[in-house]
Amino acid sequence: MLERLIRDTDAIARLTGDVLLLLDPAGVILHATSRADTLFGVAAGQLTGLPFGIPVTSRGETEVVMTSTGNRVLLRREDIREGELRLTRILLRDVTAFRKAESDLAMAREAAKAAEKAKSHFLANITHEIRTPMIGVLGMTELTLATNLTAKQHEYLEMARHSAQSLLTVLNDIVDYARIEIGALELAQTPFILPDTVEEVISIFRPLAIKKELRLEYRQGPEVPRELVGDASRLRQILINLVGNAVKFTDVGSVLLEVTTLPEERAAGPDGEGNRHCLLAFTVKDTGIGIPRTKSRPSSTASPRPMSPRPDGTRARAWDWPSYATWSR
Repeated sequence: MLERLIRDTDAIARLTGDVLLLLDPAGVILHATSRADTLFGVAAGQLTGLPFGIPVTSRGETEVVMTSTGNRVLLRREDIREGELRLTRILLRDVTAFRKAESDLAMAREAAKAAEKAKSHFLANITHEIRTPMIGVLGMTELTLATNLTAKQHEYLEMARHSAQSLLTVLNDIVDYARIEIGALELAQTPFILPDTVEEVISIFRPLAIKKELRLEYRQGPEVPRELVGDASRLRQILINLVGNAVKFTDVGSVLLEVTTLPEERAAGPDGEGNRHCLLAFTVKDTGIGIPRTKSRPSSTASPRPMSPRPDGTRARAWDWPSYATWSR
């Protein structure tokens, strides 16, 4: 019977490529398959009669380190009961190469993350350095536009201002992307006047709208709060993209930017400090070429954080421009 178990054990070893042992009830090795020397450092025949030396209490898989060779192995136990014979069969699977590959992959992943983070840091810093002189160019252009100029000079400077503003928008987008990559993008919480912020956006595209003989209008619902606290810069970037596309692709007619509040049931109630919350919808409408139905996508909706003016009309403590917006063309 023992000889048959030895033959079965050797057959399993040949099929799986693993090392198998047969132990008596005292834990002494009765048989070791031919590849046992790779884990124990001695020939398989020399292991017979030696204690296994590794406590095996679980019937599941256990990972252990072989003291003689340092190999990492998965150990699995099987109890054998045949008549009066009581034996334990141990399967040892060498996972040293697999664990090393896992470790190397983890190290490579961390190195790639570090390199990506360093690249994003560099991108954010260098773009910021480029953005600073660009803001100076815009400022000097504005000052020059306020002087006595011929109509042609004024037209050229307006075009230069518009181009510089467009480049500044691209730089801002790159900075934001880099900050997102390194997890450093945060929404500001600073007071701002909503009509002033929107007017800054409108003024950027007004020269182009005049040149194309378009009506560029801004409309704000009476229920929309005037003073907010939030990230005016992010809001400005979004509106520049929307209004810019509308003006660009409209040749005749008008472009309208409208701000309204969403239905009351979509807004949150007052918080513990008496701030009233609401959600705003920014809608850009134009008479341009539009988007074919086959290429249009439904408006997306994200869960926003609420915006809240104070009930008494004073400046809100914590406004947050919403991620929800209605954009139509």
